[in-house]
Formats: sequence, C-alpha cells, structure tokens
Amino acid sequence: MLSFLPPTPSKMMESLKTRFRQRRKSLGYTQPQLASRSGVSLGSLKRFERFE
Repeated sequence: MLSFLPPTPSKMMESLKTRFRQRRKSLGYTQPQLASRSGVSLGSLKRFERFE
C-alpha cells in the first residue's frame, strides 16, 4: 500500500484499542474499575478492547 494513503478503518481501530488499553493499564485500572469510574458498561469496554 502507498504510504501517503490514510490508514484503513480497521487499522485505525486497532491503533485506538491498543492505545486505550495501554493507557488504562498505565493508570492502574482494571476493566471493571474503569467501567465503574467512567460510567461505561463493563461489556462495552471489553468489546472495545477486543474489537477485531
């Protein structure tokens, strides 16, 4: 693929979920802790981090 083309949506999502997981872990939060603190359901967090 040519380097000047924007990343595909799936590559963008992969990058986002990786950065999100790394940030959550760097803050020391488990998925249940972050769900509770953020008001986002645990299932939604799990699905986002598992997105394929």
